[in-house]
Parts: sequence; C-alpha cells; structure tokens
Amino acid sequence: QVSSTIFKDGTSGMMLYIIFWCNTFFFSEIFIARDDVVLPFRLGFYLSPFRSALTAFTYLDYHGTQVECGEGVSLFTTATGGECSGSFSGDKVLDIAGNLFTPSATSDVDVLWC
Repeated sequence: QVSSTIFKDGTSGMMLYIIFWCNTFFFSEIFIARDDVVLPFRLGFYLSPFRSALTAFTYLDYHGTQVECGEGVSLFTTATGGECSGSFSGDKVLDIAGNLFTPSATSDVDVLWC
C-alpha cells in the first residue's frame, strides 16, 4: 500500500512492489547462500523479511520433535549414505536439510517471543 502512494501512476507503484517482493524472495537464502554473494549485495540478506521468517518458522516446526526413519528414499538415506536406522531429533533434521538443500534451515536460531 505504501508503494502505491509514492507514485501518482498506479502501475509504477505496482512495479515497485513487485520488484521489492522479488528482491526479498531472492535474498531469503532459499536459492543462494549468503556467503556466495559479494559484499555490497549481501546487505539484502540482512534486510529480507522472508529470510528471518523462513528460518524462524522452519525452526519452530522441527525443534523438539522426533522423526522416525521410513522405507524407501528419503532425506535420511541421502544424508547417511543409504542406511537409516532409529530416529533423528528435529534439530538434526534441520542441520541435515541445511547442509543438503538450503542454508536457511538450521538449528542455530534465536527466536524472539513477544
């Protein structure tokens, strides 16, 4: 809504909003790790609300849970080299997913409760 008040033309405000949304999604660390981006553009990772929200929501979903191994191909068989036995804690699942897929999944998160 704020972007629509900056310009008199509604199309320009809508384009500004789409550019903002795409940039925050790009800098959410889903596709590209923060350390792989050159320093001037790394500021976008610190300003992206998607990055903070995605990390916190993923942590809150998996922290304090236990995940059992299942049959067939899964995250655990890929991470352990084809053998999965027992159960994994939610923090271990986050660390495995962070190493294999996306750096935004990690068990090292400080979540602020209001």
